[in-house]
Amino acid sequence: MLKIRNAESAFREGSLELISNFPKEVLGYKRNLGSDEFVVLLNFGMKDTAFDFEQECCIFKLSEKDDINNNRVLLSGYGGMILKTTK
Repeated sequence: MLKIRNAESAFREGSLELISNFPKEVLGYKRNLGSDEFVVLLNFGMKDTAFDFEQECCIFKLSEKDDINNNRVLLSGYGGMILKTTK
């Protein structure tokens, strides 16, 4: 994760916006800078959780089980991922 933070200035200088409407154990937020936008999803629960989210480009996973496919996110217990989009 530090490698991504160092490579992408949005994580150091960009705006931060919390995203709602996820399961209660999931924290989601966006980091934006210029045309770059990143979405960070973190599951603070012990159990796997799945939900719909319109995004496809995953650049980092905390667990091999974490996945996004056809706009459906699966986060393992205590899992997470970083997604990247371009505005």
